[in-house]
Amino acid sequence: FAKSGMMTLVGLALGTFVGGVIPLVHPYLPLQDSAIFTALSLPLVASLFIQVIRLALVIILVKEEQRTAEKSLRGIASSLPAFVKDAVKMSQNSKILRWLLLVSFGGGFVMTNLENLWQPHFAELLGPERDSTIIFGIIMAGNFVLGAVGNMLSSALGKRFQGRLGLMAGIVEILRGFTLLLLVLQENAFISVALFWLVYFGMGLNGPAIGTILHGEIPAELRSTMLSIQSMVSYIGVFAGSLILGSIAERFSIAKGWMVGSFMLMLLLLPYLKINRLYQPAVEAEKEKPDGQLQTV
Repeated sequence: FAKSGMMTLVGLALGTFVGGVIPLVHPYLPLQDSAIFTALSLPLVASLFIQVIRLALVIILVKEEQRTAEKSLRGIASSLPAFVKDAVKMSQNSKILRWLLLVSFGGGFVMTNLENLWQPHFAELLGPERDSTIIFGIIMAGNFVLGAVGNMLSSALGKRFQGRLGLMAGIVEILRGFTLLLLVLQENAFISVALFWLVYFGMGLNGPAIGTILHGEIPAELRSTMLSIQSMVSYIGVFAGSLILGSIAERFSIAKGWMVGSFMLMLLLLPYLKINRLYQPAVEAEKEKPDGQLQTV
């Protein structure tokens, strides 16, 4: 999970940085082409080109076993309702999954507000530099770089916590909430950017830990369905956060909306402590294995 998350965030960092640089070549394009290739359209054209390469790589590199008649598309479609029913039933019966879904909701609730409002926030702090696309590219690329570093360090931190991944994630969330609160109170642009990066660094630390706990609770045959349910709950949090925190930001200020979000992150300690208590038997079971190896992130 850590390696996968790291590569995803490295790709996001590179894409965000290049997306901030590409508009700078627009003034050097021939005037007759400016109606098509504008500062806005250039990153979109480059993104389309990358998507074509990605599609080609998927076709070439991703290999699947030939499906039998029993695993036809029609058979999969007919069994889908039963899979969804089993996944919902599992989330109702498993306390860990219920708390994890609550965490997914809370994470989506807060992070959408950050990602929607960071540009106007930093535009105000940066002043005359706010029109430079490369500045915004560097700020967001830095988020993903720090998130990738967090993924790299997650395994080592999980071992430091002796597999108590719920406790680890709860402490990280409190620190993230406190960092976001400091960001709200900070007026220096450079310090604000550093604090902004640290919020994403904490998210990178927690991602593999949450993935480990979640996948440990789900049977292989229900994994994709359960992950879809988790994603759905996260998007419900995104919708609620956009509506509630966005309204607070519009009526009062972005800082006020982020302040509410910071307290929400701190409150996530409570479900994580519940997860940590419930996850302990699994940790103890790993300790009792003959090879004595503790399986962490």
